[in-house]
Amino acid sequence: MSQIAAGPGGPAAASWLLQVMACRLHPAWGILAAGRLNFTRPIARSATEPERAAVIAVWRAALTAGLPTGALAGAGWFAHLDLDDAVWLPLARASAEHTPPHTPGTAAERAAAHPGSRDAVLLTARLVARPANVWDPPTVLPHARSLFRAAAAALTDPAYTDAVTQLREALINAGEVDIARIPAATD
Repeated sequence: MSQIAAGPGGPAAASWLLQVMACRLHPAWGILAAGRLNFTRPIARSATEPERAAVIAVWRAALTAGLPTGALAGAGWFAHLDLDDAVWLPLARASAEHTPPHTPGTAAERAAAHPGSRDAVLLTARLVARPANVWDPPTVLPHARSLFRAAAAALTDPAYTDAVTQLREALINAGEVDIARIPAATD
């Protein structure tokens, strides 16, 4: 991955490779993309455990390779795969800290289902704070608002407070001033 990213157009090529991996393993996209991406996928099926393990290994290697900015954007497509959330969340958060992902709305939607996860809250805060383009906020903000409400209501762990605060600040900076107030605890 480092050699790909170091070549001409390297960050985009590395990102594209990650995106192709996601398309190859998604049951519906594999069939649709097979002709465009020049690989065969005769039947729609879920990724096998060895295929998921290979994607995770490549993703972890890419995260530790010191790749240039932009090289991990394609990892955003992994939000569409049936990877275990306990594995996906920390990897998605680390990728988003490096490079805003492709399909941030899907990542935010998936993260919003985990209000008790510090990684989910930090991932969503990053997606709100660093959109890759002007089209991202409308796809991310509804999920960020939902996650913020749920995370703030479940706020019990002091180590988790910093993550909720980061999401709150990201929402405020995105113009979501009213929604970003931490709700008062109800007795």
